[in-house]
Amino acid sequence: MKKAFKVLAKFLLVLVLLIGSYLVYVSVKGIPSYEVQPISFELQSTPEAIDRGGKLVGLLCAGCHLNVETGKLSGGRMLEAPAEFGEIYSQNITQDKQYGIGDWSNEDLVRLLRTGIKKDGIYAPPYMAKLPGLADSDLNAIISFLNSDNDMVTAD
Repeated sequence: MKKAFKVLAKFLLVLVLLIGSYLVYVSVKGIPSYEVQPISFELQSTPEAIDRGGKLVGLLCAGCHLNVETGKLSGGRMLEAPAEFGEIYSQNITQDKQYGIGDWSNEDLVRLLRTGIKKDGIYAPPYMAKLPGLADSDLNAIISFLNSDNDMVTAD
């Protein structure tokens, strides 16, 4: 029985060392950065696509990015995040050129939604939805809605 505890203790020590080493590596190295590859995407924005995009954005994005006071996707503090992570704020995804995604190209948005890579090549946080299998028509609808800067329709 003592031998089993010694083996288990050694295993746990190795596991803790491996996890600790990984955490130190990530702390020193930081969030990964990638070379931004060009993407070909032609937006076909129609009123129907904008409407569908509003519904998809409501399902996929609004939970974190919607400011319920303004009805805009201007982001805000994520109160549901564990306190251990500190204060976390979601990004502004309105057409504001300074604070939002107003200066992002459609290709930048496709890259972010499909891979999680932002336009500067930095990997988006792991809680950002990556949708590699999203249908092209749904991707078109989401980007059409985001480009429209329509307010989210919220149920009262």
